[in-house]
Amino acid sequence: MPGATHALLSPSAAARWVNCPGSVALTADMPNPSSSYAEEGTCAHRLAELLLTGHTVDDIPDQDVQIFANCGVNLDDLIAPVSVYVDYVRSIPGELRVECEIDIGGITGEVGAHGTADAIILGDDELHICDLKFGIGEKVDAENNLQLSIYAQAALDAYGWLADFQRVHLHIIQPRLNHISDWSVSLEELAGIMERVRASGNRALNAQAGASGAPLSADLFCPSRKACRWCLARGKCPHLARHCLSAAGYEDGSLEQFGLLDASALSDILGKLDLIAKWSDAVREAAHAELMAGGDVPGYKLVQGREGIRKWADEKAVDKLLKAWKIPADARYKKKLISPADAGKLYKAHSFTEEQWAELCGSVVRSPGKIEMVEASDPRPAVTGGTTADQYPDESK
Repeated sequence: MPGATHALLSPSAAARWVNCPGSVALTADMPNPSSSYAEEGTCAHRLAELLLTGHTVDDIPDQDVQIFANCGVNLDDLIAPVSVYVDYVRSIPGELRVECEIDIGGITGEVGAHGTADAIILGDDELHICDLKFGIGEKVDAENNLQLSIYAQAALDAYGWLADFQRVHLHIIQPRLNHISDWSVSLEELAGIMERVRASGNRALNAQAGASGAPLSADLFCPSRKACRWCLARGKCPHLARHCLSAAGYEDGSLEQFGLLDASALSDILGKLDLIAKWSDAVREAAHAELMAGGDVPGYKLVQGREGIRKWADEKAVDKLLKAWKIPADARYKKKLISPADAGKLYKAHSFTEEQWAELCGSVVRSPGKIEMVEASDPRPAVTGGTTADQYPDESK
């Protein structure tokens, strides 16, 4: 929200800094580029706020419609999934507070820091925290969710005097994955989670404060899937590199450093990646085969993946039905202009002249090839670096 202090120890990144306090110092000066995913999530949250505060889909303010358009987001694409979240929140009895800016400094130790909870509902004896996740990367569960636990404690600190709350209830709604997860926890259990959060926050801030004057201790870092997935430093973190290389059978003493990996270290690791990638794929295949054969791989299981795209089982039969229902041909079929490749086939079949082909070629454009990294021995000419890309799409919302 405008005016809110950006939190170094943000609740949305709690899975990283609670598990790996040293990551805060490593990433403090790293730019965090936005992405189309983040902008889409922001628009979805804004629409949810409008709908929960009295607006309808027919009276969205023009300035918000324009913001959605500027972000390349179609409002019509947001309405159905966001409405699932809105209906869910409205079904919970109690006093609703939407897009609440709450003080988290007393929890994380970062003075003046704030977080924004999507929805807080004050029930009779239970406080509810609802969170809209608009991403489609993977399902997120409410149980032991650190982000929502921090919001819950901050909400208790702010509103606990209004009622005799006995429990907090965390809700995560991911409408585009048809996933809703909720978890009810006692105040005593929440206090236990907060002890860990406060301890990690204290270690992270102390490391950040001393980062410029002394090397960071290795025990501040704990590489893991949860901690590293969205960490901006993951590609240059010596601790993650050592963790992965060790698992692959490499013990590299050159990584005994406390800052980010330098170019020389990156070069050494790049030479090992092909084998490591093949090994990791082989491990996944072996584990999958073991489970498919009815065996047990502790901590893993087989599940049904996402369904494929919808398609007609028999297009001719469907077309016959639509014709019988008097659906005109231009409504039954979509026309699409042939591609340059298809036009080339027509040219080879002598469907038009050399002059006509030359004129068509003048209308062809191609996007530039993606910049790739290859070994220096590759015969293609080098291009100048320095460009950036949205390497870390935000799916946390």
